Amino acid sequence: MKKNLYIILIVMLFGCEKYLEKIPDYKFPSELATSNLDSLESITNGIFNQLQSGNLFGGGLIANSELLSDNWDAPPISSFSLNQLRTRDLNAYNGEVNGLWNDAYRAINMSNIVLHYLPVHENQDITKATLIRGECLFVRAICHFELVRMFAQPAGYSANNNHLGIPIKLTKSSATEGQNTIRSSVDDVYNQVIQDLKEAIAFLPETKDSRVSKWAAIAYLTKVYFQKQDYANTLLYCDEIINSGNFSLNTNVDEIYSVSGWNFSAETIFQLINLPEDMNNGVLTGRLKSTSVAYNNPFDSLVSLMNDERKVKLYTFLGVPYLKKYSNTAMNITIIRLAEIYLTRAECKAMLNYADIEVREDYNIIKSRANNFSDNSTTGQLNLLNAIHTERWIELGFEGDRFHDLKRRKAKFYTSIGNFEWDDPKLVYPIPQQEMDMNNNMIQNEGY
Repeated sequence: MKKNLYIILIVMLFGCEKYLEKIPDYKFPSELATSNLDSLESITNGIFNQLQSGNLFGGGLIANSELLSDNWDAPPISSFSLNQLRTRDLNAYNGEVNGLWNDAYRAINMSNIVLHYLPVHENQDITKATLIRGECLFVRAICHFELVRMFAQPAGYSANNNHLGIPIKLTKSSATEGQNTIRSSVDDVYNQVIQDLKEAIAFLPETKDSRVSKWAAIAYLTKVYFQKQDYANTLLYCDEIINSGNFSLNTNVDEIYSVSGWNFSAETIFQLINLPEDMNNGVLTGRLKSTSVAYNNPFDSLVSLMNDERKVKLYTFLGVPYLKKYSNTAMNITIIRLAEIYLTRAECKAMLNYADIEVREDYNIIKSRANNFSDNSTTGQLNLLNAIHTERWIELGFEGDRFHDLKRRKAKFYTSIGNFEWDDPKLVYPIPQQEMDMNNNMIQNEGY
């Protein structure tokens, strides 16, 4: 009996250890890691590998926002964490939630480490240092932006957006140091994101076929201002991209989903490169490929109303709803493309009371590309906005846009498990329990 007890204890001790997540200490103890510009460049390359994490742009950030929206009504899922997302019944131990928080802040901290040591070594190669600075500012900005969109109520939730956002981290730290940062307001987070993006523009290359160009930073500014409902500034940056002449819509509606490696379509503004030896989009293509997607009635109805090439090439197979956008497992992950900019500009023009014909011109460009009939008759702000929202839903479906778009518009989510208001606490990620335990100044989100 005693022997059996020892065996049980040994199994418990070593068997449980692999399930206990150990939080790694993301600092660089060796001076060699930051001793010269080439080392900092290597860290920066690692930052972009980090962005491809399955919890970030490698899939989780996009697929999970779809699971929370009204696009994807999946049946019960074997994964405990994903099933919590499906039912909108999360807890602070959710693996998807923890993964996003940890990986995004890891990318932020790696960026801060590089930015900290860069002034010491930049004279070794000013051109290289300039690019590194721009890329790290860009990554720090977009990670803060994506975090605040998932872990806080959206802009517009409170007067002056003074409700709780996320911790802003601008200095190097580790998983065990500097962990008592308070949650800044959503307004402060957005202002920091905007500051980093504007600063990054000055350091990033003009050429669009680079890992990150200045156009990627400008495009992210359109997303940030749009989410803030600052339509004047959004329009300003949309115009800058469209009028630059650097981008044009792809001829085919499905071309963007077949680009891989160091290739850039005419429409691509920012993408994560997927190399054969570095296949990191499996979470995205695995969860949203083909029959892994089930549709709820609202989206199924929308698919049935489509009468253009997108229905055939992207959303159906033999007339049945069937997502094809992620069928190419080698595809690059497109984060921002020109079609989004046109649709965003159309809505800004409608909100700013531009002439109806100017509003229609922007979304008709998207319809025409899909061989749909141009809209020459819709008038009035409300009707135009309804047309734009429908077009956006079709064009950007399952690309991580719908969840944040409904929140921005303060619209309701209609799902098979119930309807949710745009500000329902169940549509905001909980602060991970590990963060609550380690940060004495952390405040948990409502409902957790």
